[in-house]
Amino acid sequence: MLLLIQMVTEYCTKADEINLAAQSLLRYVCDILREYNSRSYYLVLQAKAISNKTGLKKITCTNLVLSLRALQLLLWIVPYIQTHFSSKYYCYNSFLFVTIL
Repeated sequence: MLLLIQMVTEYCTKADEINLAAQSLLRYVCDILREYNSRSYYLVLQAKAISNKTGLKKITCTNLVLSLRALQLLLWIVPYIQTHFSSKYYCYNSFLFVTIL
């Protein structure tokens, strides 16, 4: 989770440095967040993390709570990301962000 937040922060920083690339960077951020969400769903809720490779024999309440808290953190961060990128381009910024997410 910390690596994901670090990646999103780096994309936001690069959007500050390179205004022309802000739209592309926003798409990449949305792709990363969407991928994290789908992988969390796949591994935890569909119980695909249970295998000999991972060492998990069952999905416990702790696993569910950790996944929930991580996704709640992402939901808390998303408006800040939206505000950050909306200052980078003006035309259809909120529509684009809602469409991508």
